[in-house]
Amino acid sequence: MKRRAVTAGSGTRRRPVRLLTGLAVPLTAVALAGLPGVAVAAGETPPPAPEIKNLSMDEGTAACVSGTDRPYLRSAARLKARLAGHPLGDGRFDTVGGEFEITWRDGDGQPVTKTQNGGHACEYVYDLKAPEAPTVASEEFPADSADWLPVLGRHGTFTVRSASADTASYRYWFTGGAPVDIAADTLGGSATIPYFATRDGSITLTVQAVDRAGNASPQVSHTFRVSASDPLGSWDLNDPEGATSAHASKGPVAEAGGGVTFGADGSAGTAYPKSALLDGSASGHLATETPVVDTHGSFSAGAWVKPADATGTRTVLSQDAGEGHSFTLGQRATDDGAEWAFTFGGRTVTGGPVEADRWTHVEAVYDAYTGLPRLYVNGTATTAKKAAAPDESASDGAFQIGRARTAAGYGAFWSGSVAAVRVHGRVLVDDEITRAASRAPSSLGLWDFEGLAEDAKSAPATHGGPAMTLHGGTLVANSGTTCPEAYLCAPFPPDFADATLALDGESGWASTTEPVPALDESFTVVAHYFTDDTEREGPVTVLAQGGEGHEGFRVRYADSTWQLLVTDADGTERMLASPPGHLEPYQVWAQVAVVHDREHGTLRLVVDDNWKDELVASHRFATAGGGALAVGAAPSGEGAHEFLHGAVDNVSAYRGVLDQDDLSSLAFGNEPHFPVPEAS
Repeated sequence: MKRRAVTAGSGTRRRPVRLLTGLAVPLTAVALAGLPGVAVAAGETPPPAPEIKNLSMDEGTAACVSGTDRPYLRSAARLKARLAGHPLGDGRFDTVGGEFEITWRDGDGQPVTKTQNGGHACEYVYDLKAPEAPTVASEEFPADSADWLPVLGRHGTFTVRSASADTASYRYWFTGGAPVDIAADTLGGSATIPYFATRDGSITLTVQAVDRAGNASPQVSHTFRVSASDPLGSWDLNDPEGATSAHASKGPVAEAGGGVTFGADGSAGTAYPKSALLDGSASGHLATETPVVDTHGSFSAGAWVKPADATGTRTVLSQDAGEGHSFTLGQRATDDGAEWAFTFGGRTVTGGPVEADRWTHVEAVYDAYTGLPRLYVNGTATTAKKAAAPDESASDGAFQIGRARTAAGYGAFWSGSVAAVRVHGRVLVDDEITRAASRAPSSLGLWDFEGLAEDAKSAPATHGGPAMTLHGGTLVANSGTTCPEAYLCAPFPPDFADATLALDGESGWASTTEPVPALDESFTVVAHYFTDDTEREGPVTVLAQGGEGHEGFRVRYADSTWQLLVTDADGTERMLASPPGHLEPYQVWAQVAVVHDREHGTLRLVVDDNWKDELVASHRFATAGGGALAVGAAPSGEGAHEFLHGAVDNVSAYRGVLDQDDLSSLAFGNEPHFPVPEAS
């Protein structure tokens, strides 16, 4: 590392001289102007010296400084000065020139100077030598361990240090992340990198030491393997009828009071088909004899619950502390009923209204590192705005399911079902809670029109759904059948079987004998259609349910757009989305789907795997809806309108939200597989 000194020039009336070096060596520049010994014309006043504020280096990006303030650069700086001459009138100015004095050290370390004069020094350090690679150490996340580290949801640090005395900072990134720069605690010192393990698997931390000139050392990798630790307490609450305690797969047994009935139904689509029903009385609870979790550190506690009463303050989970409790998770009374709530350390986090007789997953999380309590309701998080702190003077006591302790005794008794109680001595990360709160979709019916006579007037459903009535100009077209219009018989959908429902475009349509999806739940409805009718007059409806006095939805093609319409509970029909599109492709089978995500309050229209955000509208149905599921037309009074001229096939409905992969599978005639989430 070498220094370079450069001197910047005089304001004399002579030809400007600029001495620049082409060598990659340090320089110091000095500005010369109006200094003693500088010759000027007789009777003339020397031009003003350049102001220091108008001197700069590195094309103006670095100030003209010297001493300890000098910058460290990886390339030779270009000096810049602004000179001023005297006005001569008529818009003319005195011509001035400038000189730059350059000082550097030669190969023998001897100083070399050109145009030695006084002035203001502009110094920088020219440095191309990279610092040595750092070392990385971590107590929480040791490297190259053959074992998986049970550190998911835990905080820790890495200490990085380079042996080079000029290390100013460190650049680091974790697998899949962007680079981050962190300053060394002192020049040549170490730095501490914080880390919160948010995902499992093999994780690599890559680090470089960086000096003041921006030179980076070789990369150093630190690889560690992250896994999840087991819960401290785990009760499925699927014990047989007549049981007096809840079996614990982890943690102590929870003794049941007389107001607890085992064997109640659990949440569909989960790994917990049974639950415990608590009657809301003082004896409707379960409790351990010992604490389950240390609430002075990070912890998480959650369960699947179905409230029987959506009013009042009621507790799902709590843990005793002294004469009170360390935390409560449950519902809190409001003017309109109740809201989900997690209370800890004097802070309460709420998560939306409680709905009676509806299975809901709730999870309370306290992160001792940030001090922030967080409440998840069906996987959606709400975080406290201010930190909370545990009562250090109160020791943890018994763990409670269905009640909370106060100075006056136990109260806030839960009324309803509880299943899958889990308690962890750490933070559960978002992905874990999403999995815990997920439910597998299930089929509500599939109508494929297989095995029917050409003139059939009813099509049964597989998977237990209601039959579908075939109205007006419909024909079950089988492979090899003579059809009124040949295109209605062929080509058949790829990977589907050999029958479709042909529609004449005038009176042909089909509808179920009763509603299929409950509109106030998450659902997905899918239909496949075919048409070569390029001369359409007016709208064409492909899918619909409800309307005509009931809440409902309708998917139609009109005015060169796909339209998603909903009918509200008061009978008002509104258009939620109207993306441009085509009823095309002609003579090719296409797919239309409606996906209602109740938990997030959205309704999505998917046409031919067009999974776009602009096709999602904010909407949540208020009622289950009373209208039948219709394909090929829009129900109207005793009949229908907006008929499709073509064919439909493989109409299916599901409880739950199908994703893009599921719909892609359906497009090729493959029934998607919905594995029930594994028990946590």
